[in-house]
Amino acid sequence: MGHHSDRRKLLHQPPLFEKRHFQGELHPGLLSLQVPLCHNQSLVESSRKFCRRYGARRHCMSDCCSVSAKSGVRRAVVACPVTGTRSKRVNMLTVKSLVRKLPMGMPNTQYYFCDASDCDVVYFALELEAPRFSREDLVIRVGAKETVDPVPVCYCFGFTREDIENEIAETGRSTVADRISAEVKAGSCACQVKNPSGKCCLGDVTRTARNTLRLKGEPKL
Repeated sequence: MGHHSDRRKLLHQPPLFEKRHFQGELHPGLLSLQVPLCHNQSLVESSRKFCRRYGARRHCMSDCCSVSAKSGVRRAVVACPVTGTRSKRVNMLTVKSLVRKLPMGMPNTQYYFCDASDCDVVYFALELEAPRFSREDLVIRVGAKETVDPVPVCYCFGFTREDIENEIAETGRSTVADRISAEVKAGSCACQVKNPSGKCCLGDVTRTARNTLRLKGEPKL
């Protein structure tokens, strides 16, 4: 009787969970939840929905961790560990090109660019052992973090916020974006190794011109 009773208990047990849980060690900008992996797909989906309820700055390690479970690709956007600012992925080539002095034994990992003006951190990684790099660690001024001129807006051709403001004050419009676009078409830009974000500067240039024109009361570029 006892043998058959034990067998019935085994047959009616819920689906087995893997004998491992997510890491309990937290990154300063993230919150990891202790949710076990399960072979039952419906339960996995339920735990994922539970994760999403907590917003962008809280991540379940099941499928919201820094490395995508499906593609193995690092997350495109994470929270800055200091201010919580949404920070975009940046290529390691950009980091190595702009950091003044790279430490020995630096891990080859994914870095992120924080553009918050009230934060000194420029580059950070999710790995706790990876070094962070602040404004003073870079060989250039980071325009997004500067409030005093010269504030760079184009790193390839040396345009500053002041250049755009002066041209608008003199002519009523800005031609900087058009001039940069012509250089981009000619293949003369090098944003990946000159711009701290690793991206094209045209968006920042256009935004600066529009803000200046709005303050001046002009209708368009």
